[in-house]
Amino acid sequence: MDPAVPLVVPEINAAAIETHSSIIANPNCAAIIALMAMWPIHRRNRVRRATLATYQAASGAGAAAMAELQEATRAFLTATPSSRRFYHTPMPSSVQS
Repeated sequence: MDPAVPLVVPEINAAAIETHSSIIANPNCAAIIALMAMWPIHRRNRVRRATLATYQAASGAGAAAMAELQEATRAFLTATPSSRRFYHTPMPSSVQS
């Protein structure tokens, strides 16, 4: 997120490493995979924005935590309260129990 630190995906912009003498950054594994597929498209027709969502942390918490995520999402979308057992980050205050 720092404009002075290049975001590098070696298969796409490895030259950014050669022109920088300090720390570099790279996207997470899900973003890199998506970028590898999007890069040829971007070269032909500029992609201005992409929204990606992964649920790796949620799925790693097990079936009960995934059920809670589904319940919390449903509650958020219907503006009803939900309880938290696994996830400590609260839903927006308008739907907290």
